[in-house]
Amino acid sequence: MDPSSPILEAGKTVANQVDTITNLKHEWHKAAIDGDAETFIKLQELHCLLTPNGNTVLHVHLSIQNYRFRIIDFRPLFYWHKRVQASSLRSNEFVERILDKCPSLLWKSNAKGEIPLHIAAREWNRPGKADGRMKDKEGDTALHKAARYGHANVVRELLLADPDVLYSVNHGGEAPLYIAARRGYHRLVTMILDSSDSVDHQGPCGITALHAAVMAWSKRTTGEILRKRKSLVKATDENGQVPVHYATHLGYFGIVKLLLESDESAAYVIDKDKIREAFAVTAALVATVAFTAGFTLPGSYKSDRNRGTAILSHETAFKAFVISDAIAMISALLAVNFNYLTTLQCHRNFRLRRVE
Repeated sequence: MDPSSPILEAGKTVANQVDTITNLKHEWHKAAIDGDAETFIKLQELHCLLTPNGNTVLHVHLSIQNYRFRIIDFRPLFYWHKRVQASSLRSNEFVERILDKCPSLLWKSNAKGEIPLHIAAREWNRPGKADGRMKDKEGDTALHKAARYGHANVVRELLLADPDVLYSVNHGGEAPLYIAARRGYHRLVTMILDSSDSVDHQGPCGITALHAAVMAWSKRTTGEILRKRKSLVKATDENGQVPVHYATHLGYFGIVKLLLESDESAAYVIDKDKIREAFAVTAALVATVAFTAGFTLPGSYKSDRNRGTAILSHETAFKAFVISDAIAMISALLAVNFNYLTTLQCHRNFRLRRVE
């Protein structure tokens, strides 16, 4: 499809179309699934035919195609492969005919903000020449979706069409490289790294793609990132942890060895969690000493009828001591509790990142 075709012009006006929305009837929904273009060629204003979720006939058609072949099929592989090829050709023909009929559908988004390109990238396809930088409501481009589902062919095509899409980050702070690394897709990671000398490796909370590869327990992915981005071995997240800290904590000793072979000095990067633990111990000791000092007052106590009263209770220096001791104990207890809550939140975040 030529970028200068009427489809591009139609995309500029799709946002201004105000028409009566028609629910996608059952027979139209089935026709979209089956790739029956003839049913829709006879209809007018295809951009008004929507499901309750805002899906057009293209969304419906593209979202069902790959799902059909996820079902286990025990027939011979050759026959299955031919079925996929034939279905792919029919699907491409359906998309082309629908876009010829209604070019603006290429930019029509559903309730999640997904245009057909997003669905196609997720389902191992790519229709037309839509803008690969368009984002859905989660901030995902088509490349984010293709990377998340491991579709190497789609990633390759998207990168050839627009290499700069690599620098796009979604609302979760994830770049495409981070997503591929987090799932251990070493082929995709290699493809993305080889496509540019300055790929965005950003992830949430200061995590890099190398941290993500370690959490995915993927030695091959880790090795690929070290091959092209060795400097990331000493990159820290928001808690001051480098990838080798992650690997050690998770018990991935093969990856620990790989990281240290790349740069031994990474082992000497100070983990902020360790500093936090040392701070907690110090604060606990201060609280203990301050508490003890409150019972062992200087000058002792009176032994007469006013026994139990501090002998130096009327001295200015003694009053200053009591106030300072109370402040020290309260401050130390607050520090211990604050440190505990911070550590608890950090560990909770780490577990969530591990299982995401």
